[in-house]
Amino acid sequence: FIEPNANFEAERTKNIQADLPLAIEKEKLKNLTYLFYEKIGYMPKSFRSGRYGSSKHTTKILTDLGYLVDSSIVPYTTKYYDNFFIDSWERTTSPYFEHFGNKKILQVPLTLINPDFEDLPKVLKKEAKKNKGKVKSLLKKMGKDFNARQLRPYRESAEKMINIAEHVINTHFKKEPFIL
Repeated sequence: FIEPNANFEAERTKNIQADLPLAIEKEKLKNLTYLFYEKIGYMPKSFRSGRYGSSKHTTKILTDLGYLVDSSIVPYTTKYYDNFFIDSWERTTSPYFEHFGNKKILQVPLTLINPDFEDLPKVLKKEAKKNKGKVKSLLKKMGKDFNARQLRPYRESAEKMINIAEHVINTHFKKEPFIL
């Protein structure tokens, strides 16, 4: 719903950024950024792509536009769209910086945890991507849980969200304080 190539007659959209040509994605993000500035009065600092459908160029474009944080990654997932496939299976759950010359952007993956899965050896994580059913069954036999939990109020109770937040703080933020 933003130029170029906006379709204001559409009732909904199911396209993702990753399916756009680079020049179109760049122009849409620029227009979206300046629309935010016009309506809110300051430049945005963080971004999350719709349907988590960022492209391989998105963070570079965002960095050039002055963004400091992107949260478009969903670790341990593969997403299939009409014309595109996004593979974030081996992406870390911990925040990390992406560098573009002398600029950087903090990538903060969706707060999705599975302590049992996080502790698995890398080889089992890769196998789980190819064969979720077998690995899930094996983990269940070992008394482990394959299901991830998200820091989202519509999915978890307040108590569970506190537990998720404490897990993330104790696991991911002890190593490096992510100060911008």
